[in-house]
Amino acid sequence: MSNESFTERDYTIVSALALNYSSAYYVDFDADEIHPYRISDVIEQQSGSYFRSKPKYWDAITTYIERNTAPEDKEELLKVVSYENLCRELKDKKMFMYDYRVLRNGRTEYYRMKVANVTEGEGLHKAVMGFADISTQKTKDIERYAYYSVITGGYNYNRFKEELSKRTEKGALTAMDIYAFKIVNSTCGVQKGDEALKAAWRCIVDSIDEDDYAAHINADHFVIFFSDTDHDSINRKLALITERLEAMSKEMEIPRMSPYFGTAEWEPGDLPEQIYGNATFAKHSIKGDSSRNYAYYSKEDSDKIMLAKQMEDAFEGALANREFEVWFQPKYNPGGNELMGAEALVRWRKDGKLVSPGLFIPVFEKNGMIRRLDEYVFRSVCCQQKKWKEQGMSMIPVSVNISRVSLYFQNVVETYKNILDEYDIQPQLIPLEITESAAVANAEIKALTDKFFNMGFSLHMDDFGTGYSSLSSLNQMHFNTLKLDKSIIDYIGNYGGDKLLEHTIALAKDLGLHVTAEGVENETQINFLKELHCDSIQGYYFSKPLPLDEFTERLGSRSAVFEESVSDKNGNMESCNIREVVDEAIAAAAPYVKARVREFNFNTTPFTDMIYINRESVKELLKSIIELTADKVSGDGSVLFIVSEVSVPDMPYVSYKFVAVGINAHGSYSDINSIMRSDPRIAVAQKLVGMLGGSIIGEMEDNKDLDIVVRLPFKKADQPAAEAVSVE
Repeated sequence: MSNESFTERDYTIVSALALNYSSAYYVDFDADEIHPYRISDVIEQQSGSYFRSKPKYWDAITTYIERNTAPEDKEELLKVVSYENLCRELKDKKMFMYDYRVLRNGRTEYYRMKVANVTEGEGLHKAVMGFADISTQKTKDIERYAYYSVITGGYNYNRFKEELSKRTEKGALTAMDIYAFKIVNSTCGVQKGDEALKAAWRCIVDSIDEDDYAAHINADHFVIFFSDTDHDSINRKLALITERLEAMSKEMEIPRMSPYFGTAEWEPGDLPEQIYGNATFAKHSIKGDSSRNYAYYSKEDSDKIMLAKQMEDAFEGALANREFEVWFQPKYNPGGNELMGAEALVRWRKDGKLVSPGLFIPVFEKNGMIRRLDEYVFRSVCCQQKKWKEQGMSMIPVSVNISRVSLYFQNVVETYKNILDEYDIQPQLIPLEITESAAVANAEIKALTDKFFNMGFSLHMDDFGTGYSSLSSLNQMHFNTLKLDKSIIDYIGNYGGDKLLEHTIALAKDLGLHVTAEGVENETQINFLKELHCDSIQGYYFSKPLPLDEFTERLGSRSAVFEESVSDKNGNMESCNIREVVDEAIAAAAPYVKARVREFNFNTTPFTDMIYINRESVKELLKSIIELTADKVSGDGSVLFIVSEVSVPDMPYVSYKFVAVGINAHGSYSDINSIMRSDPRIAVAQKLVGMLGGSIIGEMEDNKDLDIVVRLPFKKADQPAAEAVSVE
């Protein structure tokens, strides 16, 4: 390279550049000439003496690009090497580098171009350009970026999966996150956050065994492979990681870094993404759980998630197709004589089958859909109350649950009042049940209860006694009914539980509240609640939740029995002693029963009350249940028929319980359910019971003894009691 305009300084620069670059050129932009200092063997073989002939700069550079550069990089590289662009790049600096790809013999290679401005003074007049093959370095960089975390320097997820594919024995894969890591970035800065992640990586690596390995995925997400599946061993390592992370947080003076983990078993052949997804699912299942920071994946949990997603997807269609049904659980006075009200409960009939409320209610509460379901149920009850009113039925209050989610929506009070007005229903006929936990947790509930109260609504505090109990809320808010939760009713018979109920009911009474007991299932509970003057009872003792047609029938019988029949307007009603009717039913059933069972016994203690009764209907009902019981114990079994009084003293009504007991019955609990649904005699009996305002249930004790229990209420007659009739 010879030119009188080249200075010693230029030679020094180009010589230095040539040490690391396979081709080096001196460019005189003023003369528009390019002078080679070193030409690589590849370019020499390709171009011969072309680059030694002092070609013009643009001709030389475009020739080089056309012959060597990868097609996808040509256009961009032509822009980069233009004189105008080089002037911009070298305006404030003396050096400029650019990487590009070269395509030779069908193989991609990586090259780097370096341009140094050697102009004395301002502008770009003379420069030195070097070209070097950096394929080896680039390959290493690509591999490093492909398999290693830029932040931690350790494995990334790609390398993790590659290592996992080499494993031939099963192990466990753990997904790890750090609670609220963004707080570290926001309070300490991103650089400090990266330092914390690098330190967290060291905590992980130092806590696992030699056969285990880990990777940084992104942000605060890590994954660990444990070479065994023993939970105790894994738990010890997770505890050690947790301990070291928290200690490291103190040393670095950053917010505490608390990890949480999800673990799933992996076997050779399993897809890493699938198992990592399972581990992540387990991890998310405990997010926010202060009692533990790790969980193990189970298929049951995954199935629940899938089911929840299916229910969410089906919700809109279910509303549109009216798949949600409103059922009614009756509320009775403690004597069981009078139907006092009911609670509306939602059921979902999907594809002909009922979906358990325990499955869909929590899902819709979590995703907020429960608000629309609440309104759907409320509107349905309003519509039904209007129909009953138009049919001249006896009107009783039917309460509707309003969820915690609904309470957080604006205009909830106005929305419900508008629905009432639409159907011309008085608000007292549809009380709203608000759970105790929702009442305590919502800071706005006081204002809401005021608004509901001012609109005329009756409010029930539901589930009282479930753990949040706030007696002060009863005094501060406009609740007029306290519903005692089943969990507290179940303590009846326990000294502490009895005292708790006694004082709770007494306090509620002092505050002027109506008291309803939920989940009442046995006579002991009934008798105890009677003594405490509980106002109403809701539970399986009197009735399970009923579909609309069955409840309507019961509501109709209430009107008939307690309005017309009680007033003796029904010609089939007569005044007599229940003992007479029982004796007639036993006598009618006896031949059938004795022909089928080993022994038939009955207990008909004399009852002195005179009652109004539909003699033939009750006789037919009792005869049917005695004969049905005999059928189920046919052979070596026996039948016992018992009658007892279950009414409240000094009341105008009396209730009797009739129990047909089959000893050594054949069948199971599911068989009894089937009979209660399909046997024509039970169908007749249930119709009679409904007409008379009572209840009938079938039970199997230990898959051995059958009980068919009928409860019937009667109006006491004014006539003096007849003498007891003896039974032989």
